[in-house]
Amino acid sequence: ANMIRYESEQYPRLMLYVEGLSNGFRRMYEIINDMIDVSLIDLHAVELNYTQFYLERIILLVADNMDKHFFARGVDLVIMPLGQELRIYADQDKVVSAFTKVLLNALKFTPDGGKVTVSTILTRQDEANEDLAGYVEVLVADTGIGLNPEDLEVIFDKFTSTMDASLHSSSKTNFKGGGAGLGLPIARGILEAHGGRIWIEDASPGAAVC
Repeated sequence: ANMIRYESEQYPRLMLYVEGLSNGFRRMYEIINDMIDVSLIDLHAVELNYTQFYLERIILLVADNMDKHFFARGVDLVIMPLGQELRIYADQDKVVSAFTKVLLNALKFTPDGGKVTVSTILTRQDEANEDLAGYVEVLVADTGIGLNPEDLEVIFDKFTSTMDASLHSSSKTNFKGGGAGLGLPIARGILEAHGGRIWIEDASPGAAVC
């Protein structure tokens, strides 16, 4: 595809086809990587490279990487300040991947002009000690279309979608965009490999909290 692109620079119409081909290859590459990730999760073979890093910086990094997609849809992405510098011990790359997939899911099911808010709270402070400052919860809330109560756990199953496939677009970031149904299962697998978990607290329309 890159070779064809180089040879087609003088032909704008052909360049459109080449870009479509490249985007298709890129999407296929992403799906293959997702399938590898979910296979490793199923086999409990996820390798974690632990480092210490500031949680807020990672959240802001993910938000910055996704900002163009939110901007294109007119969806506000609001990151609430933590109020303090929280350092966590985890696999930074995999945490970035998990946050990215959760935010992408929130964007896909939030109508244009909506809002996605990320906030963080410290919990289980009674369990804090000199080695552990407590536990942290990252809340992702959106003004999306919500979920039926019976679908609260289903969305974390691989290759699962609660939407009518005929209504899906071919974009990963458009409203109700299509996908392989691997984003949230991978996010769950990553978080559980760290000893954490992910769940839905409020799935009502306009107030979904994950």
